[in-house]
Amino acid sequence: MAKNITPEMEKMNARRMKRGKKKHHSTPMRDAWRRLCRNRTAILGMVIIAVLVLMAVFAPFIAPYMYDEMDVMNMLKGPSAIHLFGTDNLGRDMFSRCIYGARITLPIAIFTVAVAVLTGGTLGVLCAYFGGQFDMIVMRLLDIWGSIPGLMLSIAIVAALGNNMHVLVIGLSVGAVPNMARTFRGAIFTVVDSDYVEASRSIGAGNFSIMFRHLLPNAVGPVILAIVGLLGVEVLCVSTLSFLGVGVQPPTPEWGSLLGASKEFLNSASYLCTFPGIFIVLSVLGFNLLGDGLRDALDPRLK
Repeated sequence: MAKNITPEMEKMNARRMKRGKKKHHSTPMRDAWRRLCRNRTAILGMVIIAVLVLMAVFAPFIAPYMYDEMDVMNMLKGPSAIHLFGTDNLGRDMFSRCIYGARITLPIAIFTVAVAVLTGGTLGVLCAYFGGQFDMIVMRLLDIWGSIPGLMLSIAIVAALGNNMHVLVIGLSVGAVPNMARTFRGAIFTVVDSDYVEASRSIGAGNFSIMFRHLLPNAVGPVILAIVGLLGVEVLCVSTLSFLGVGVQPPTPEWGSLLGASKEFLNSASYLCTFPGIFIVLSVLGFNLLGDGLRDALDPRLK
């Protein structure tokens, strides 16, 4: 007996076929994204970073006071409904100063990483691609360069060129270039002898086209991990330099400078050091959690 197909069954079959057509082919990046979304700690890291970035962008709308607004009647007052994080020795609202501090610390760290990636990444890619004497000479120079502690090198550059944010970015990025160059070089070495590189050469592709259109996109995993990890390190370095007095100077509300200005009140008003420290810890924690999640998501052995 022939099976009767009702109009409703035809609609259901049409919907099934439509859903089948919408299915995308699986790619390594899509698989990595799915693994990342299943990683709760990575999601937590992304949420922390997103909150801090949004806080920095919308600081004028979130902060109840301007960061330099003084309330002489409420100096060194503890946390309360009026001043959530209390006030400092000049009566300035610490919650507002911590919020505005995100607009200083995070951009400096991001620009520092961007300069280090552009400079060190380019050197690393060139060394891995051309190899030979060029690679040996550049890497030995980078070894000498990297033997100087990055923080000490940054302090020397800031002391020599003056104390402002542009010089601070240059000083911190100079200290990060050698490690970034080694990371890019190692990542490119894993794919430089691939068949598609030889195929690109055979059709007449130029060296720079092969390096930045074929090699670098296929070595993006270790590069992304290095960049995310470096962001957390640079947040700490920016805060450390400001705490030592050679970074961002008061009254600019950078997290490290807030700690440095509050250390003399550690016994009498410990909250002045607590809240900027919490923001530093959260930012570094967010980048580290995201970096760990990316490491697991980009591992091809994890399916």
